[in-house]
Amino acid sequence: MYKRLLMSITAVGLLAACNGDDEDNDEASNGDAEGEVTISAAASTRDGLEEVVELFNEENPDVSIDMNFGGSGALKIQIEQGAPADIFLSANVDHFDDLDDDGFIEERVTYLGNDLVLIEPTDAETLSIIEELVDVDLIALGTPESVPAGEYGKAALEYYEIWGDIEDNIIYAEDVRQVLQYVEVEEVDAGVVYRTDALTSDDVVIVDTFTEDSHDAIEYPLGLLTDGADDEAVQAFYEFLQSDDALEVFEAYGFIIE
Repeated sequence: MYKRLLMSITAVGLLAACNGDDEDNDEASNGDAEGEVTISAAASTRDGLEEVVELFNEENPDVSIDMNFGGSGALKIQIEQGAPADIFLSANVDHFDDLDDDGFIEERVTYLGNDLVLIEPTDAETLSIIEELVDVDLIALGTPESVPAGEYGKAALEYYEIWGDIEDNIIYAEDVRQVLQYVEVEEVDAGVVYRTDALTSDDVVIVDTFTEDSHDAIEYPLGLLTDGADDEAVQAFYEFLQSDDALEVFEAYGFIIE
């Protein structure tokens, strides 16, 4: 009888311990994180990322997320020069690889994909195909050296063999959202942006989509920077970004989920 009683007491103790562990795990996944997180992210991810941050803060109200948006090349330079950043979401693999090679990246995943499109103002009805860009006066494009959409766009326009004809008509922008704005207010006749950017605006229409073989694959790597690798709040947000809830938000904005 004593043996049976001892076994029962032991079983109860083990069950309580297991339940305690489960509760601790639940608490860790339901908003225990505290602190500040800085994410540097490609301008094209702004709408989706802002919504994802709202979702994260519903469960983690004690974590403050600072979002720094811009062209991926400019963000890369900021990180290299010591600007605060815990997580990097880039629209260009080469810029990301440079940081990784130099030891700035602790871990990484291929996160999102996108398409490159030609847009014009909603009421313009001037263009129907990419090749007709030779007939317009002004075209907005991100600066190829620092804006991935501009780099992809220049490569695509060279592929279509019209770059030489339109180069003098290009108005360069500091990021893809500025390209979108130029087209929205009709400062230019057309612009080259990601599909996701075009879908955010009622003031532009997609004229045509650049073929996939006209430029490198558009991939968005996501990385945890070494400076934030050991921070609980940073880890919590980095993991949340890869959750189904977060990915569904980006998919709703037109991103391709990798």
